Amino acid sequence: FWNNARDDSGFYFWGQRLNRTELIDRAKRIVNLSMSAPRNEQGLFATLYIAKTKTWALQFSDPPHGKNEFFLRSSDSYEVSAMSKTAAHLIDYYLRCDKDQRIIDYFTPYADWLLTAINERGAVPSYVTTEMESSPILLYSAQPASSMWFLAAFYNATKIDKYRDGAKKIASFLEHDILPEQKWVDMEQYYSCGKKPAEFERDQ
Repeated sequence: FWNNARDDSGFYFWGQRLNRTELIDRAKRIVNLSMSAPRNEQGLFATLYIAKTKTWALQFSDPPHGKNEFFLRSSDSYEVSAMSKTAAHLIDYYLRCDKDQRIIDYFTPYADWLLTAINERGAVPSYVTTEMESSPILLYSAQPASSMWFLAAFYNATKIDKYRDGAKKIASFLEHDILPEQKWVDMEQYYSCGKKPAEFERDQ
C-alpha cells in the first residue's frame, strides 16, 4: 500500500543525515518493491502486496462490484486515488532523494492514461474495473486531488507541459466543486473506517 512509498524518502533522508548506508539501502528496497507491482497495458498497477504469500492484489476493496467492505485480499478494480498517491510519493522520492529513472519509466504509462481519464469538469474516476470501465462511485468527490498532486509532481520531474495542464484541469474542478462547499468526501467514510450510505455527503 502507499505507506511504503511514503517511507522511502524518510529512510533516504536519515540515511544521509546519519551516514547510515543501511537506511539508504532500505529506501531503495522500497522502490524496488514498488517497481515490481504488476501493471496492465494502460499502466494501472497493483497497490496491495501480501507479504505472507508474496503476491500482489489490485487493492483493498471493490465498490464497483458491490464489495464495499475494506481489507479484501483481492479485487477486480483499481483504486485511482491510491495509485496516484503511491505514484506521487515515489516521484517525491525521485525529486528529493535519488534520480532513479526507473520511477519515471514505470509511471509514464499511468500518467498518460490519467490524462485521458480527466472528464470535461476536471474530475477523474475513483475506481476503474479490470475491464477499464470507469465507475461513477465517488467521481465528484475530493479524491481527484491525489491525481492532481501526482500529475503536478510528474511535471516537476519531467518538465512535460501536458502533465502540468492535466493537474490544472483537476485543480479547477477542486476549486469550483469541492472548496466552496468544503466537500471533503472520500472512500474512508463509506468503505473503510466508516459505513455511511452513499447519500451521506457531509456531517452537518
